[in-house]
Order: sequence, then structure tokens, then C-alpha cells
Amino acid sequence: MMRKPNIPKIYGNLGELFALDSLLKSGHTVCRADGIVSVGHSFITNKYADFDFSLADLQKTATTCPKHSLCRVHGMPCQNRKATFYRYNPDAPDMYIPTKDGLFTHFCGHKLTYAAIQEESDGLVKDERSRLLRDYLRIHIYIQSFYDESAKAHPYPTNPIEQKVWRKYWDNHPGKLDFFAAKDGKYMCLDAKVNSSALSKWQAMRLAWMQSLGYRCGVVRVCFKAPDNDKLTEQYTGRAFDEIAATLNPTIVFEEFDINQQPEDYQKLTPSRMDVFSLLKKRAFHGFDLNAEYNYIVSDDVIAYAKESKKAKVLATENTFSSYFRAEAIMAVNWNLI
Repeated sequence: MMRKPNIPKIYGNLGELFALDSLLKSGHTVCRADGIVSVGHSFITNKYADFDFSLADLQKTATTCPKHSLCRVHGMPCQNRKATFYRYNPDAPDMYIPTKDGLFTHFCGHKLTYAAIQEESDGLVKDERSRLLRDYLRIHIYIQSFYDESAKAHPYPTNPIEQKVWRKYWDNHPGKLDFFAAKDGKYMCLDAKVNSSALSKWQAMRLAWMQSLGYRCGVVRVCFKAPDNDKLTEQYTGRAFDEIAATLNPTIVFEEFDINQQPEDYQKLTPSRMDVFSLLKKRAFHGFDLNAEYNYIVSDDVIAYAKESKKAKVLATENTFSSYFRAEAIMAVNWNLI
């Protein structure tokens, strides 16, 4: 039996629906921001092209990709600007399986993202929509990496009281935003909140970063009160959204984001440009952490072994080593670590 959604979840989902409807009616182009974690997504899903890298910017970024990531796509089709690689693929391949026909893969999207967030991409990316995604992915990966680095230094405690503090600190991490919106060539980063709901520290961090780069950021505040939660649950389960809107008659207002109005600990967490690039550069030698199985970390034991044996290039072809270990050896050579 399908589990009924709880009231807070229903309220949150309705808030997002009402916010989206309001934005569209006011002439904005809108897309969900919480599911976009890579460049080139429109080549795979054919959706949200207005919130993806332009073709020209993606092609320029692809020229730097081999310096940062191990390529597993035969023939490196991204380097040929006329390749079918840069066309919409209605049959998106599995994430890490190279395709013989060269069509854009999820794997390439993730790897090109890593190239796109490097500081050098500032001189490559020209289109405003490309800049929006690049800047957002920088803070997105920073927040993910921030957890990884902090978890190493401060792992989950054994003391129950300390565990409670630890969980509270990381509550709602990584705090993705709900929407990107655009109107008259101007881009916005938005989150929908119902009634008195507040931003999480991670959402505030994202908005503060994007606002510092010149994007308009804020909260779409949706206020309503359901006269009968049981009736609301029934309508929601039946997807009677027009009835719900007529019953609730929500009020919707836009609130400009102001980091100074956020709790003091949120303000202290907001990173500077130097903070972001320092951590992203550090992550350059720890792989692009989107999937652990293919997270090519050049580990100390690989570097030590390669230095000692002077056989890094041999490691790349020897069947006595795992493909993961061979990949690390290749990266060690490419990054001049040995």
C-alpha cells in the first residue's frame, strides 16, 4: 500500500507548486535547480536548455577537460566540434558506459563539470546562462566537499550528546535550492518557503555566494492555512490541485535575500572566493566525487608504488592490477605527481 505523505511534506510540495505557478504567470522561465548537478544536461534530457551551458561554452570547456579527468570515451568525441557528441541524445546511455557513436554521456557531463568549475574557466565561459550554472556548481561542489573535509577532521562522535550536536550542525545538508528563474535576460536563484519556514544554513550559503556574484536571490514566500488537513491530504493524493488552490487561496510574496538577516553562524559559514577555489583546487587531486566507484583518487599508496617501481605507465596496462588502480596510475602520470 502506498504510504500517505505527511502534512509538512504536503505543505512543502504545495508551496513549491504555488511558487512555480506564480513565477510562470509573471513571465519567468523557470527550471528545478535541485536536480541539476552537471553541465550538458540538456544534451541528455533535452530539458532546461535555457539553464545549461551554451554549446560554444561547452566546446571551449571541453578543451580543458583532459587535463583534469581520465577520459573513458573512445576517440574523445568532445574534441571534435562537429561530432554527434554535441547533439541531443534521446536514448541517454548509462552513466559510465562510453558510447561508440559518441553521443553525450552522463559520464562526460560530470567530468566536464569538473573542468567548468576551475578558475581557468572564467576566461572561457562567455554566455550568461553558462556563467549561472558554472557559479552555482562551484558552490554546490564546495558544500559537498566541505562536508567531506569536515567529516575527516570531525567524524561522527560516539557520545550521544555530541551526536545530537553533530546532527543538528549537518541538518538539511547539502541544502539545494528549488528554482533557477530568468526574465529579460536576468537570472535568479530561488527557494520556496511555506508560512514561517526558514532557510537552512546550506541554502543561505548558496544564496549568499550567488548574490555576491551579482545574481538576484531570494525566497518565494507562500502563505496559507488548510482548514481541514484530512481533506487536504485526500485532495493532494488525488492530485486535485485546482481544488486545493481554490480552497487555500495562498498569498505569495518575493523576499530579497539578505545574509545580514540570517543567524550569525550562517554568516560566518559563507565562503569567500578564495575559500571556494582553495577547496576546489584541493579536490583536484581527490577526484570529482559524484560516484565512489569511479571516483579516481590518486591515493598515496599508488604514488608511492609508482615512484618506487618507476612503472606508472606499465601499471596502466598490466592485468595484475585492478582497473581502478591502473586508472590512478594514469592520473598520477597526467598530473605530474610522479
